[in-house]
Amino acid sequence: MKSSYKAYDKENMFSTIFSFAEQLEKAIEIGQNLSLRHAYSGIEHIIFAGMGGSAIAGDIVSLLCAATTPIPTVTSRTYTLPSWANAKTLVICMSYSGNTEETLASFEDARAKGAHIIGITSGGFLATQLKQYGYDSILIPGGIPPRASLGYLAVPLLFLMHRLNLLPHDFLFQLHQAISLLKEHRLNWSLEQEPENLALSIAHRIYQSYPLIYGEADKTSIVARRFRGQLAENSKMLSGSHELPELDHNEIVGFHNNPEILKRCGVIWLIDQEMSEPMLKRFQVTWEIIDPLVNYQISLQAQGNSFIERMIYLIHLIDWISFWCAILHREDPTPVDRINRLKQLLTK
Repeated sequence: MKSSYKAYDKENMFSTIFSFAEQLEKAIEIGQNLSLRHAYSGIEHIIFAGMGGSAIAGDIVSLLCAATTPIPTVTSRTYTLPSWANAKTLVICMSYSGNTEETLASFEDARAKGAHIIGITSGGFLATQLKQYGYDSILIPGGIPPRASLGYLAVPLLFLMHRLNLLPHDFLFQLHQAISLLKEHRLNWSLEQEPENLALSIAHRIYQSYPLIYGEADKTSIVARRFRGQLAENSKMLSGSHELPELDHNEIVGFHNNPEILKRCGVIWLIDQEMSEPMLKRFQVTWEIIDPLVNYQISLQAQGNSFIERMIYLIHLIDWISFWCAILHREDPTPVDRINRLKQLLTK
């Protein structure tokens, strides 16, 4: 790199990403001290209501609990809840700032539908409303961008799911294993030289392209969505995401016209070691079909002994990739000027 990342990283996103392991440790403490005043028996469905970096935490929790949770969980990203929400629904309102317009509207909709409500926030109007109406709340530290607070948002929710008997206790051991894994790999992913730094190497390959990020349904597709969001907010660049097997029934046909645009596109595959044989075959065949048509293909293999470890590994890796893409673009990763401008215009 021609100059240090510090020349562009004015608000120190580097440190925020580097300390993600410590954030997970602090989030575990918050989860262990979780206190609920209300009982939540008879719950038949759970809705995570949030937007952006808050909503993705709901996606991640749903993903990590999918194998053990006997009731459906969904993430709602709009002003109103699904029409089926009722007194047997637990609505978890998630807003890092506590002032997210859509989440506050969902809070009111949940009250109108008679649903159970729990909130997770660092403060703001949501915290005030939760206290005013006597709902349980999980308060988390503020002061960092919502997209960088995934540990604070997701980990206490894992403890909540455990308290609701929807997640076995071994998740805590797996979290600690993931933390050890991150502390090992971040030493390389934070370096300013290649080839030692895998994240920087990948950033060099993709930062001047339009990446298409592909994952596996019910597994890495959620991380692909996270990757797309991080590239947008941190790197200030567009990308797309999709999932197997659905993309083989539509998107694969799109690799045909506009060949000059395709040459500026590349595909990043997020692969878990427990990919099923039918899905693995689809991945291999799809790779072969589209390989001559795009600028590059990259396969990122999840590492770790448990599913939780592997997903957290991928999440941390893609955060570093998005950081280095920003630096290569000579951008400060932290500001989100267009989001702030949008909010100002909406309040006029």
